[in-house]
Amino acid sequence: MPALRTVAPLAPEKLRPCWPAERIPWEDSRAIPRGGRRRPAQPRAIAALELALHIRSSGYNVFLAGTPDLGRTYTLTTFLEPLARKEATPPDIIYVNNFGDEDHPILFQLPAGQGRQLKTALSDALSQFRESLGVRLDSDAHLKKRSDELDRFRRDRAAIVAEVGS
Repeated sequence: MPALRTVAPLAPEKLRPCWPAERIPWEDSRAIPRGGRRRPAQPRAIAALELALHIRSSGYNVFLAGTPDLGRTYTLTTFLEPLARKEATPPDIIYVNNFGDEDHPILFQLPAGQGRQLKTALSDALSQFRESLGVRLDSDAHLKKRSDELDRFRRDRAAIVAEVGS
């Protein structure tokens, strides 16, 4: 059996990296630019995204796949953010119920930001309606109308039962 080789210990000066000071272009670490351009980790994915952005027809989608912690979100965000800043802000798209055909909701497009304003206004209107509904249902006029309708219903039902019974 061959003897195991022993490894010679490293000298302390070899335990840390040494970079010649004349090759460092900054005075100190505060001058180093932050968020510098990094080479994309997925060049084929970037090429596919560039191709996808040139397809202007509807019905095409981009699907990102891969294992967790691969950097999909980071790559997509760093690729799309500069491009999105150059484009016009898209409209707000709102779907509302179509009572005539519930399988086909109605689509509304509003200028950017007005969808949130509409949501807030509708929420406020619904809150006001809920607050006033209890007051209105407990009002004397509503209680009298309800009592009259109930009496009319009982009379009509009694007349129908009498007619069927005879």
